[in-house]
Amino acid sequence: MVRFAAQKPGTWRYKIQAQDASICAQGQTTCQQWKQSSPSTFIVTADNQGNPGFIKVSRQDPRYFEFSNGQPFVGVGHATDFESLADAQTKLAQFGRYKANFFRVWMSASVIFGRGYYLQQWDPWSNNWPTGDAVVPGSDFSVRLDGGNPCIFFWQGDAWPAFEAGKTYKVRVKARLDGVTGPQQAGQPFGLSVTFNNWWGDLCQSENIALYLSQNSQGQPISDSGTQNWHWFEGQFTNSGQRFVAGEQGYLTVGLFNNTGGIAYLDEVYLGEDLGNGQIGPNIIGKGKFNYHTYFDQQASWLWDQILETAAAQKVYLKLVVMDKNDGVFNQIQLNGTYDAEFDNFGGNENFHAQPNTRVRRLHEYFWRYLIARWGYATAIHSWELLNEGNPDCNGPHLRQAQALTDFMRAYDPHRHLTTTSFWAGHTACYYGRQATFSPDYGDFHAYTTVNGQATGWLDINARDEVTWHLAYSGAVRADTDVPIIWAEKGIAKTSNPDEGEDPGVAQDKEGTWLHNQTWAWLEPGALYTLYWYNDSLIANNLYPVYQAFQNFVAGLPLSNGHYVDIAARVSNSKLRVLGQKDNRGTAAHFWVQHKDHTWWNVVQKVNLAPQSGRITISGLAPGIFTVEKWDTYRGVIETTTQMEVNSTGQITLQVNSLRTDTAYKLYNDDVVGNPDPSGLYLPHILKQSTVQPAKRHLAERSNF
Repeated sequence: MVRFAAQKPGTWRYKIQAQDASICAQGQTTCQQWKQSSPSTFIVTADNQGNPGFIKVSRQDPRYFEFSNGQPFVGVGHATDFESLADAQTKLAQFGRYKANFFRVWMSASVIFGRGYYLQQWDPWSNNWPTGDAVVPGSDFSVRLDGGNPCIFFWQGDAWPAFEAGKTYKVRVKARLDGVTGPQQAGQPFGLSVTFNNWWGDLCQSENIALYLSQNSQGQPISDSGTQNWHWFEGQFTNSGQRFVAGEQGYLTVGLFNNTGGIAYLDEVYLGEDLGNGQIGPNIIGKGKFNYHTYFDQQASWLWDQILETAAAQKVYLKLVVMDKNDGVFNQIQLNGTYDAEFDNFGGNENFHAQPNTRVRRLHEYFWRYLIARWGYATAIHSWELLNEGNPDCNGPHLRQAQALTDFMRAYDPHRHLTTTSFWAGHTACYYGRQATFSPDYGDFHAYTTVNGQATGWLDINARDEVTWHLAYSGAVRADTDVPIIWAEKGIAKTSNPDEGEDPGVAQDKEGTWLHNQTWAWLEPGALYTLYWYNDSLIANNLYPVYQAFQNFVAGLPLSNGHYVDIAARVSNSKLRVLGQKDNRGTAAHFWVQHKDHTWWNVVQKVNLAPQSGRITISGLAPGIFTVEKWDTYRGVIETTTQMEVNSTGQITLQVNSLRTDTAYKLYNDDVVGNPDPSGLYLPHILKQSTVQPAKRHLAERSNF
């Protein structure tokens, strides 16, 4: 399958070239032999309003992201996860319904490639410990079963295989056996078997077997024993009942059962439909080959095909964490390329961060190339985030690895998806600041705090006033940064350890004042994008309409056109806060007016607030008649529309009366071209045509697996 997303209408001419090990000699680093199709053409029509293109950094105003057509990307959302395709489709539909359009997701949790943090973080197989004692030629390790670790089991519910009614399945295990003896209980199978085991009790005990999957053609349980070199142990299973999903019958388990001694080494588990005539269908078990670094899991990849298609349809954009720091597989590959299964991967070694010209770096480049090849067409991808919370050491290997990802994507992704990485603490200015020696597409930081000011960030500020909190970090970062910035993990934490969860008081804020104020604070000139980490109370209180109201307001504002500056309003009442911007040509302005004491903390504490009134004066506008829209920030609708005059000195004054919460305004001169479109549709000043350079072909050393 070939996927392509054109950024320019017209007639396109193409052909497909491919090469693999069948036409290129092993080890040949520059293979010039290709299989190729005949040239063909297709026609791309003009883009429609519903598909603005890929997300980029604005060339006119690098504080902002924007789409290929110049439309600014106003991203609001939070961290999320997808437990299954059905879960993803349900969540994405809800996000789209309420115009929540920006979410951070750990793609690495699907283990398309690699194994995860400290070996077991995302691995669908439990007890799956690698060993180098016995290895299939071409592999790096196997999984050892013995008296200390007699079985492994497939525990991840979102990846459980399904068994269709009336179907027969071949059950195959590539294994080596050393002196497997038995039985402990006479008359019962002993040795290596594939089973469903009850989840209660000791999974690896024979009495816990609920059903044998390894059977003979008569439906009798079979097992493998003795001493045998690497071979396929094969059985079969016919589902004579109703369709079921593994997990409903127990955990799918591979183990040594009813044996008295011996060792089994496992390289692969394969379970596919018997198609007859010696043919077997695709493996219905994800991650069936235990050398996870030698292939890209197709079940997990298919899942992400569907997620990204659904996200695009819902106009949702995903910031994807693509790798897991200190992934156990890569931590155990040494600098010389050999694999050491006994190597202490918990000791903070830097093998994962992969120096140039090492085997691990090359494996990572294969994966990055796969990301481009499979999903480079996807407009729903906001960016690739190398990993979660790496070391912020400016001289450390993490930042060099992140730069390698950036360089790779810029060289080979024709649509130049954005790249970055994240850090466990601090404002890493040496990575994305004005004087940085690295060049990510945007900056990313994580910071939590509590109502008492115990912060995991670098500023000691409490979370009782979410707007002051936001402004403090936005100002600190923007002071020496010219790229877009995402506060990618933000949370009002219970304690100084964010792993202990969200402050329970946040859930008591049923109307979501905390989220409302955080979202509207984005109008300030720092343009700090924010993705909140904890989402349980947000979901429980159904706060998604907060995002919808905000998106209704910002629709049509050409924020990334390079002309917007701080509104610098004069306010007669210190209890009123004004955040917003104005077009420096004097043609438009927008701003949010907040009662400073209307914070989530005061709402939860049931503090009685006195309404506030005051005058707001905006300067620097072009004299003339302006349309003034006053917005209800909770319903996301215009309350009133009036005509007001900007005087000869370029000033206009608005009166705010008896404000209890907040409100917002848009001002624009209808006679000036390029002002915000009141219909809510984006009308760019200049229709720009994208120019797309073809991706360079990767002619370096090929994968030989």
